[in-house]
Amino acid sequence: MPDNLAGGTNVSGGTFIGSPVGGAGHTSAIQGPVTVGIGTDSEQLVTLLAQLRSELDRLRARLPATGGPDAHPDEVAELIEELDRPEPNVARAASKWERLMRRIPASLRSVDGISRIVTLFGQVQELTS
Repeated sequence: MPDNLAGGTNVSGGTFIGSPVGGAGHTSAIQGPVTVGIGTDSEQLVTLLAQLRSELDRLRARLPATGGPDAHPDEVAELIEELDRPEPNVARAASKWERLMRRIPASLRSVDGISRIVTLFGQVQELTS
């Protein structure tokens, strides 16, 4: 995962000492104890990505490995790999999911996992946009 995900970095504590903005040569500093950490959005994103990968893995296991126009388990595996990258391209993964979702056999479309995947992708996109 990237070191600085959605939500940014939280800095707390210390006292900001700076000069007025404008002119050349202005400087500033933070004095005192400072705490720096990744925001809670990052922790939530990690959790959501893990849940999304889990749901996709369950879908992959339910898809029949047959030829034809239906979605294939290997395509879901590729999507999971996309999300497992150190810095996943969520927009690309969501686009792949939308194309893949249209090809899921009708017998699996009503499964709760499909709506859960849609919801999780929406939450992940919201945090990363």
